[in-house]
Amino acid sequence: MTSAIEAFKRNNGAPPARIVFYRDGVGEGQVQGICAPEIEQIKQAMAAHNIGDSCKMMYVNCCKRVNTRIFAGELSRL
Repeated sequence: MTSAIEAFKRNNGAPPARIVFYRDGVGEGQVQGICAPEIEQIKQAMAAHNIGDSCKMMYVNCCKRVNTRIFAGELSRL
């Protein structure tokens, strides 16, 4: 993450304003053991570059077995 922040600064002349981190392959039972430490490491890298307060971060854990259903429009018509 530190290398990515440095490369972004070098290529864009400014640190990132937003970081979106996608993670795949972590089941529900592994979230506390894998995702939580990764989030802390990302926050530490952001703090090391003094962007912890100014940069927004989104951590997305993608799962294969999801029962989410998304609808567009009014619910009364469905």
